[in-house]
Amino acid sequence: MPIQVQCCGLVLMLILLYSYRSQKKVELNTEKAFWRAFCMTILCISFDILSCVVIVYREKLPDLLVQFVCKTYLATLVGVSFFALMYICADIYTERKLYKRVVKRYSIFALFGVILIYVLPIHYYYDRNRSVLYTYGPSDLATYAFALGTLLMLLALLWKERARINPGRREAVLIWMGVWICAALIQFFNSTLLLVGYASSMGMIVLYLKLENPEMNLNRKTGLFNHSAFLQYTRQLYDRGAGFPFWQSFLTVPPTKPFVQRLKKR
Repeated sequence: MPIQVQCCGLVLMLILLYSYRSQKKVELNTEKAFWRAFCMTILCISFDILSCVVIVYREKLPDLLVQFVCKTYLATLVGVSFFALMYICADIYTERKLYKRVVKRYSIFALFGVILIYVLPIHYYYDRNRSVLYTYGPSDLATYAFALGTLLMLLALLWKERARINPGRREAVLIWMGVWICAALIQFFNSTLLLVGYASSMGMIVLYLKLENPEMNLNRKTGLFNHSAFLQYTRQLYDRGAGFPFWQSFLTVPPTKPFVQRLKKR
């Protein structure tokens, strides 16, 4: 069964998962967007492996189950491209209402693609002698079309809002998408090479190493958040229009009488 590449990608993601979840985080918007993309990537690779299993044993399994698993894997590919787009939007649209409006617009496009994937027919090919298997048909083509459409929107957004995006984040996302697109093109023209899932894991590793490693926001001596984390956090609060809890309570709660009396004595 040709699932060695996918299993390698899944192992890498699980190692990265342990490292990421065991460290303190600032809970920035980009961190939350990265976590959603990370979970979708793990789901994508898992269904990639599961789809290979059900295709191999499809004669012993209900056809509806085989179709559901294979189409769910295709839907997660659209999901990975969608959450990559949302990751960039989290960096650009820091104002909450604007971000929600943009997410809603892109979600409609992605949801339509997922529905189309489940509605259209799908076919399977499996050669036991050569250990070659893949899916093909209208559902497969719809996946490539919508994933590519989402990636094109992402690239257009990177170009249009290039002045507002963190240069390091732009570079990391371009590397991620470049690896993913190359793998998708190779798999499209040579269906025997199942590389998309592994390429997704490579892209997440690039993002983690360049931007989303929580250790980058920690002081190594004290273990506390550093100056960079403070600036990112306060900028997020400022863009959101939120205040600091301590100063809000100080300004909104009237001073106690003893406190006022001490001020008068001075």
